[in-house]
Amino acid sequence: RVLDSTPICKVCGDKAGKHAYYGGIVCGSCRAFFRRSVQSKYYLIFQCKISETCEIKSETKKKCQFCRFERCLAAGMNTSWVLSDEERNRRFNKLNKLNSGQKSNRSVSELYMKFTREEQHVLESVCSRFYFNRITWLTKLFHLNREAGLNILEATFTIAPLKMTNRIILAQAFQLYFVTNIVPKILENSNLPSKDIAQILNGENSEISHLFKITQFKTKERREETVMQLDLSFKKDVSDMVNNFREVENPNMVEMISKLPVKIGPTILSYEELYPENWANNKEIEDRHRELVKKLQRWPTDEKNQFDYSLVFLMTFILLFNSDYNPLLTRSIVEPIQLKYVILLQRYLRYKMNPEMANKKFLEGMLVLSYTKELWEINNLHANVQN
Repeated sequence: RVLDSTPICKVCGDKAGKHAYYGGIVCGSCRAFFRRSVQSKYYLIFQCKISETCEIKSETKKKCQFCRFERCLAAGMNTSWVLSDEERNRRFNKLNKLNSGQKSNRSVSELYMKFTREEQHVLESVCSRFYFNRITWLTKLFHLNREAGLNILEATFTIAPLKMTNRIILAQAFQLYFVTNIVPKILENSNLPSKDIAQILNGENSEISHLFKITQFKTKERREETVMQLDLSFKKDVSDMVNNFREVENPNMVEMISKLPVKIGPTILSYEELYPENWANNKEIEDRHRELVKKLQRWPTDEKNQFDYSLVFLMTFILLFNSDYNPLLTRSIVEPIQLKYVILLQRYLRYKMNPEMANKKFLEGMLVLSYTKELWEINNLHANVQN
């Protein structure tokens, strides 16, 4: 029998503190969880993956943020009792103890902008959705169009130039793999109605979000320029398939691949090879297309101009759940999901960068939504242009 002098946490059952925290008798861990959730406003978008009735114990409390937060509320904890940064400083007169000017403002910002464990867990979950079998999409490319697949391999080995029609087929192969293998993993436990899932899978959202991700491969004006890590992964995909061509089921593919100059190795196609002069028969459109690609490629970098995979994956999620792209989506259901990742992006940027740079990068990120849509429209409008 637990004595009255040893209170237990009404959320998880651990030993509670000596005082009530935000109105509830809870342990230090649940107190910190509640405070972080309210200060970041992340509690507004918590979701339960089961039925909103998860059992919250000491050993399971980190498995479901939604149910844990609901237990906090049931224990009497009040969100209005959690002070914001400004309220905390005003009430406890901390601003007077800090040095005046920009230095003090930065100290307060750094103190309260720590990236929480819950947010790190969500970010890791986002990135994990993009792990896949790298040889599969290349195999699907050959199944989709044998001649196009061969021409693309020849182009990466500098044997023959890439045909414009095959550039489109290459993009279709990437898109097919994205929709059949990546997007379903993203939509897992989203609790979206089947109608909205179908619209995301088959509508503009998956195409636009994938276009942003795939644009990160096209980083060079010329072959000799330095490439980013996503380019290197593409190069590795081609190398793996060529080096393991005997595992390919199609005998004709085995014969073709075996003739490629493996010792030389594949190279990354330049922007000019993918989009040669007059590819759209309109110089103004071609210049705008190149400008948009550069804008999208510049965005996912940190303060040191280093490529950041997490920014790419977060933006892909935000684009995928953008209800503005498809009026048939149930806005009241889809928008809160997008908001979850927008908030996570903002918090991640503030964690990784100084406040000024983080705000600038976040605003630029919101422009990515319109830039990617415009780039998608140009690509679709000129998809049938032949060499």
